[in-house]
Amino acid sequence: MEFMIEQNVPKPSHPTKGQGKWQKLLKKMAVGDSVAVNSEESVRGMRSAAYKMGMTISAIRVQENIYRVHRKS
Repeated sequence: MEFMIEQNVPKPSHPTKGQGKWQKLLKKMAVGDSVAVNSEESVRGMRSAAYKMGMTISAIRVQENIYRVHRKS
């Protein structure tokens, strides 16, 4: 089998690269804003996204399966 070598072909962008739902949400939030999420997994996802973006958040459980997440910086 022979292959044709091509030059200067642009690499297509990765279909799943870019901002995820937590990054998009955190980007919209101002310092002091808060949002309610329904799982501890969501809190962990937001915390990870915030860390990668250089932000800090705090979270507290307000009811069974309801967490309030505040953007601190």
